[in-house]
Amino acid sequence: MEAVQAAGGVMDFTTYTVRNHKGHRLRDVWDAVSAAWRAVTGGEECMRDKDGLLGWARIVEITHTARAVWHVHAHVIYAWASAVSERHSA
Repeated sequence: MEAVQAAGGVMDFTTYTVRNHKGHRLRDVWDAVSAAWRAVTGGEECMRDKDGLLGWARIVEITHTARAVWHVHAHVIYAWASAVSERHSA
């Protein structure tokens, strides 16, 4: 992060939360989140439309409520070569 900032770049932090209910199994939710991330980041369009995106780091967090509901959150830090517009910011 320091190297990106030292080079004039910026960081953008986003959290994606998966909506689910008691009937969803954790494994199914995890698989869906993984498949969605691969579809977004691995597609041809993503490779063409980087437009200043240097890279990202993703952490997946799982919480469990007292009501026996799993919540899967993907926390992502994006590294950009310069300030980003609303079009690029999640």
